Amino acid sequence: VLCQDVLHGIHEGFFDHIGKWLVNTIDVNEFDACLIAQPHHVGYKNFAHGISTISQMTGTQHCNLQCHIAPVILGA
Repeated sequence: VLCQDVLHGIHEGFFDHIGKWLVNTIDVNEFDACLIAQPHHVGYKNFAHGISTISQMTGTQHCNLQCHIAPVILGA
């Protein structure tokens, strides 16, 4: 079992490194457009306005964003 600090670090590291790399590679507007185009899945948050307007994210939002990253990369 991992303690919460390690899990928090993994989620933060994912967004801080991979997420920022994708935004710099793809462009923030295209990244948001790909997130907005994702179909709604029951149990997951749909980022209807993208992520460029979000100043802080909860742990649940980090997890949901990680579920949407692969389709965003493929759609870009």
